[in-house]
Amino acid sequence: MDNDGRVKSVDSTLHDVVISHGAPYSRLLAEDGRRLDSGQSHREEERMVRELTRSARDGSGEQRAFQEELRDRRVAMRQLSDAFHWTLHGTSMHCGQPFGYSAPVRAPGGVLPRKRPKC
Repeated sequence: MDNDGRVKSVDSTLHDVVISHGAPYSRLLAEDGRRLDSGQSHREEERMVRELTRSARDGSGEQRAFQEELRDRRVAMRQLSDAFHWTLHGTSMHCGQPFGYSAPVRAPGGVLPRKRPKC
C-alpha cells in the first residue's frame, strides 16, 4: 500500500486441487493473473505425477489405518448409545442459535465401551 492507503500491487495464485487416495494435491495454474509458461506448466505436471504416484504407493496403508480408526470410533459410539438412556435435559441459546443438551442415565445392564478411541 502507498502512503494514501491505496493498493500498489496484488499477489495472487490459482491452483487446481485434486483429491487422490484421500489426500489433497494442489497444482499451480497461474500467478498474478498470468497462466504459467509451457516450461513451468510442464514442471508442475511432472511434480503432480510424482506426488500422485507416491500417494498411491504409500497411501494405502495410511488409508487402511484411517478406516480402522473410524470403525473403532463408530463401535465406541454405538456402545455408548446402548449403555445409556439419553434424555433432553434443557435448551439454551449459543451465539444466537438454539441448542439442546442431554443428560445420560446408565441403562440397566448397559456396558461401557472397552476400547477407547484414539483422540
